[in-house]
Amino acid sequence: DLQQELEAVRGIISDYPLIAALKETVAQATGRDGWRRLRPPQDPLTPAQAAELAARLDAAGFRTKRAA
Repeated sequence: DLQQELEAVRGIISDYPLIAALKETVAQATGRDGWRRLRPPQDPLTPAQAAELAARLDAAGFRTKRAA
């Protein structure tokens, strides 16, 4: 069910600082590092957190379309 998939992805993202996690997801999808920039007092995800987030989203079947 699509709603359950959405809730699973939202649950994964909510395990991290929200803005940093969303921006990391967009950065990975687009290949543009600029998406990782945050304004103080927020910090980007650590490389370990970013890798873990990507692995968890991948395991949940979450796919983004890579921008051209």
